[in-house]
Amino acid sequence: MLSLTQTEIIMYLEFKNQQALVIGGNSGIGLEVAKILLNQGAIVTIVGRNVSKLEEASSFLSQFGDIKTWQSDLSDRNQVNQLTDRIADELPEVRYLVNSAGVFSPKSFLDHDGEDYDRLKITTHSNSDRLEEIDCWCDGA
Repeated sequence: MLSLTQTEIIMYLEFKNQQALVIGGNSGIGLEVAKILLNQGAIVTIVGRNVSKLEEASSFLSQFGDIKTWQSDLSDRNQVNQLTDRIADELPEVRYLVNSAGVFSPKSFLDHDGEDYDRLKITTHSNSDRLEEIDCWCDGA
């Protein structure tokens, strides 16, 4: 028989039927966080850039609970704007935001040039205002 600790019961009640949005939830840490949230009873939407990875993640995560996947490239300002509009329209009750999106460039630290850092800075800066809006929605501000 399954025996839950008091902490596990409290965590389950905290997340049960609550909307969670995991940006970058199709792999790595984001995927594991989505799995944990689903196991705790949350309704999870993951956002990722790669459609095939989203499909794989959805197939894997569906065994744990109610999962939705949305495709969006956060390095594209128009797609970020569309994503924030979609969140406002389709997830007005989102309670938890996990940002696990990242940029991976398989180069040694010393092999990066100024262009690599400029691209990262532009991506981060150009989307930070919209991502702050998402964070405010999740906090209820």
